[in-house]
Amino acid sequence: MPFISSLYRYNRAEGSFVGSGAAFMLSPTWKLQSTGGYAFGRDQGQLAVTLARVPSEVGLALRLRWNETVDSGNQLPGSSAAMNTLAGLFADQDYSDPYFRSSAQLSYGWTLGSPSSTLRFSGLWERDRSGENAVARSSIGSGIHRPVLRINDGTGWALEATYSERRAAKGLKTRATARIGTFGNQGYRSLWWRSSFERHLSTLGASMEGRLSLGFSSEETPVQSLHLLGGRHTLPGHAYRSVVGNRHLFLRIEGSRPVLAPWLAIRAFAATGATRLSCDTLPEGWPVRGTGGFKSSMGTGIGLVGWNLLHVDVGRGLGESGGWELLPSVQRRLWEWL
Repeated sequence: MPFISSLYRYNRAEGSFVGSGAAFMLSPTWKLQSTGGYAFGRDQGQLAVTLARVPSEVGLALRLRWNETVDSGNQLPGSSAAMNTLAGLFADQDYSDPYFRSSAQLSYGWTLGSPSSTLRFSGLWERDRSGENAVARSSIGSGIHRPVLRINDGTGWALEATYSERRAAKGLKTRATARIGTFGNQGYRSLWWRSSFERHLSTLGASMEGRLSLGFSSEETPVQSLHLLGGRHTLPGHAYRSVVGNRHLFLRIEGSRPVLAPWLAIRAFAATGATRLSCDTLPEGWPVRGTGGFKSSMGTGIGLVGWNLLHVDVGRGLGESGGWELLPSVQRRLWEWL
């Protein structure tokens, strides 16, 4: 299974989703992986099949998806899928804006001098459809019932190049993706860059992490690929996904120090970001402005259970539009499994 939420998840566009999957070694160098399930809220199934060489970073790969769930602005997610499920079930909140994609992708990747540095070229066909709120009203509150952001429905083709580098000794990760394509009758292009670092400061007995993200999309890019900022995991204390742009820059730095290892640590963080919007029109319900400059947040909290696996933070958005926000979450490096 690629992540826990392939077994069960909950959001306002699918309701309860139950799934399963399996993987088979067809030969010592080829692997077939399949996942599927059913979304009871929207009364539709989902299927994903991947055929790839082993190791998956190099060689040929074929990915087929039917009704895959995708989050608008998913390059800057507000929550892991598992935490979003808990928030929906017990706190009446949904931090995703799901839409549904059927796609086919053929790609080839190879290493650049070392196994930690790879380049992959892809050709893609995609068909995107808007999600709708499929969750019945409850008595807890109204967060789960905010309208699902509508997208540009349609079909498109694209060529994509992705560079990835991981330097474990220095705690550095970099991923950059360039895309050129057509959606409907419009051509578009986009570029994403994400870098992160982790460093242990032995003289202080502390750890430090940082994330840098920047992106550019042309004005014709489908709205579901724009950059959303605000609220948890981007700018805590500012309204959730309250600003949008086809260009963005985001930086977050955080530090932690154990006080009762491995069960308790103190934490602090600071984040800043900006978006710029040059699109003329957006679907109803989307924010209609960029940040108009940089917005920032800072906060503190504690890390719990097994070297900082669970976080409980309090963040403050700086400036006139800022407020306080409580942020329970899971350590980010675990998100790909959740």
